[in-house]
Amino acid sequence: DGRRVLVIERDLNEPDRIVGELLQPGGYLKLIELGLEDCVEKIDAQKVFGYALFKDGKHTRLSYPLEKFHSDIAGRSFHNGRFIQRMREKASSLPK
Repeated sequence: DGRRVLVIERDLNEPDRIVGELLQPGGYLKLIELGLEDCVEKIDAQKVFGYALFKDGKHTRLSYPLEKFHSDIAGRSFHNGRFIQRMREKASSLPK
């Protein structure tokens, strides 16, 4: 629709710190909607299908309700800095 966006970054280097990220399935669906799902590719992202809870020697699983979605839909766990770099690469590849 003709909108233009200016992205200002303090530093374009990958952050040098250990920070993980857990993107919920809804967040991954939003990336697909925005055409950004490739930003979680080639960064060692792992599919996440729910949670496991442990307490006092007992455990239970909580799975995301993904039955109505395509088989690729799941959460993603990855290194935050790699994701940021992929988003920057994607932004810089767009037409100006």
